[in-house]
Amino acid sequence: YSFKGMRIGLDCANGAAWNMARTIFEALGATVDWDGETQTVTSVRGDKEVKLSIGSNVLYVNSQAVELDVPSQLINDRTMVPVRAVAESFDCFVDWDGEQKTVIIEDKTVS
Repeated sequence: YSFKGMRIGLDCANGAAWNMARTIFEALGATVDWDGETQTVTSVRGDKEVKLSIGSNVLYVNSQAVELDVPSQLINDRTMVPVRAVAESFDCFVDWDGEQKTVIIEDKTVS
């Protein structure tokens, strides 16, 4: 995907674009914390806190439940999250460039 001119690889499966949680959260300027006991990733950027648990079809933004089309997954000991859901949780615009096979992320909070 492309964000602020950075091109970062992603995986596509089950009709969604996926990336490692740490990669997408840090690219968006958010913190990342992993709780191995509950298999939950928590990320904060500004006044937004996003939480996802492995295998859950629900993402929480400031404690508000958002239903996901696909759950986050643990693949080869890496937390994989749906890029669109994560980016939109932090008020980013997400689009798909089919010709370039690229997810484009634009931060709506930056003018």
